[in-house]
Amino acid sequence: MILIMSLNNITKIILDISTNPNSTIDQLSKRTELSKPIVKRIVDSLTKDSILIKKDYYYNLSSVLTNNAILEKTDVFFNLNLPKDTKNKIYSLFNLIEKDWIKITGKKPSKVQMQKTFVEVNNDFNLNLPTGWYKFGEIAPISYNYDVNYNPFSIDLINDFKKFIRIVSSNTFLTPKKIKEKQYNSGKTNFHKLYQLKEDILRYIQENNIL
Repeated sequence: MILIMSLNNITKIILDISTNPNSTIDQLSKRTELSKPIVKRIVDSLTKDSILIKKDYYYNLSSVLTNNAILEKTDVFFNLNLPKDTKNKIYSLFNLIEKDWIKITGKKPSKVQMQKTFVEVNNDFNLNLPTGWYKFGEIAPISYNYDVNYNPFSIDLINDFKKFIRIVSSNTFLTPKKIKEKQYNSGKTNFHKLYQLKEDILRYIQENNIL
């Protein structure tokens, strides 16, 4: 839990500095609502790792991050340099899942429901599309936005539509929380075990009114 909370706090600080350069610890503390000792500990660590640069009492993102266009808003997480063909295949899978989801429920999936279904289809059909693990588990490297109309660039991704529809259909009955837990319990890798542990700790905290 300490590790998870730290990652959340680190993300808060990096995102804040990305839009508020030349920030002091006091300013970061007020905007992120984190205590000054926590902020100082994190910025000292990030400065040591050359993620932040300190000048006098002010902190900025390092040129390594800013030169990689971290501040440019795209639908690719962390501005990863994905090949166009890979991006189009991911968009195509978003499109296929979305179409069947709408047929079954009458509406588009949530972001969590799409990401988890994407990963399940990707694994079950051995599509070998890139994925990564982030705050709430394994996801595509591209953010799903239900306001976007995705095009079916690659129509040959799925070779067994009955199996595909079974996967999508079974997930339409799951809330974002349940589909997330389903993914955590779907494998035995260290990542799966870590996220299972996270859920167990959070459940224990909630049941015992800790914090």
